[in-house]
Amino acid sequence: MAEGPVASLLSAVVIGGTGAIGNCLVGALLKSKDSVGKIALLTRRKVTEVPAQYGVDVPAEEASGRLVQHVEDLDATSDDTVKQLCTGKHVFFSCLGTTRRQTGSKEVYRHIDMEIPLRIAGLAREMGVSHCSFVTSRGSSPNSWFFYFRMKGELEEAMRGIGFGYTSIFQPGFLDRRQGANSRFGESFALTFLSGIPVATVAQAMLQDALAHHSRAEEEA
Repeated sequence: MAEGPVASLLSAVVIGGTGAIGNCLVGALLKSKDSVGKIALLTRRKVTEVPAQYGVDVPAEEASGRLVQHVEDLDATSDDTVKQLCTGKHVFFSCLGTTRRQTGSKEVYRHIDMEIPLRIAGLAREMGVSHCSFVTSRGSSPNSWFFYFRMKGELEEAMRGIGFGYTSIFQPGFLDRRQGANSRFGESFALTFLSGIPVATVAQAMLQDALAHHSRAEEEA
């Protein structure tokens, strides 16, 4: 009996891989060797490890060529470099994000959380990436009175307008990152009273969604 075509492995490009969700996503991608192939990271700081729960040797994955890291400030990364890293990839993941306290101004905050992801996403789409998956926040709305929620809502609208074949938006509420290296005191304090969603759960949902979309796209091809 003739066998059907062998499904291709999912390939991905990621920004925000050093953050709480992004680092878990990198770990989940690397762990999923049976379903995920090449992974490219655009990052300001090199990813040297992921949470121990993934059982992944990051340097070994990089040495094998399965993981490629371009380490440079994203503002300094040329369009040509971004395009090269996006070539042949199926999904663009953005977990990039910061805080107003870290940036010092609304302008810088907006640049990091909105303008940079939109630029990279646009270049990814130009290179044929068909799926965009990114994190915003529960309560995001372009009509919100609150700067943070308004910015996240505007990001969602702008991402939809880029023209990916499939766009996935993840809107978690309070994040439980107490076991990660990127914990924030305010969120940890709030989690004393509120139930937070583990960052690993968000990352796994992003991966499963991307795999499901990739499988559907393969069947329809």
